Amino acid sequence: MYSYLYYHLYELVSTIRRFNARESAIIYLSAIVSFLTIPFVGFLLSTVLPSKYNLIFIILLGGYSFLVFYINKKYFEKESRLKGIYSKFKNQSTLQRKIGYVVVVLTFFLSLVLFFIFLSLF
Repeated sequence: MYSYLYYHLYELVSTIRRFNARESAIIYLSAIVSFLTIPFVGFLLSTVLPSKYNLIFIILLGGYSFLVFYINKKYFEKESRLKGIYSKFKNQSTLQRKIGYVVVVLTFFLSLVLFFIFLSLF
């Protein structure tokens, strides 16, 4: 599923702009993962840190988001891994590609919606 999201993010971004399409896809994928997991990480940190340490709390969450980006960048940096992902999905039909684009866009926007819903619960 992770490779599927990356591939279709890359394809979608590369149709809009060719320059830095790989990095843009990694940033969007990292944003999706961060939006879905930050509320839970924030809840765990809020149980450990007292409320008077809000700046440290924000710095730790920012560090967590950067860590997600760094891990994704290292994971998708290997050419052999990228070739495997591209070869796995290159024979998709036009309909399958369009479905992939819709899935990626919906996943991105739903992760934003869930992020704000989760924040309102905690």
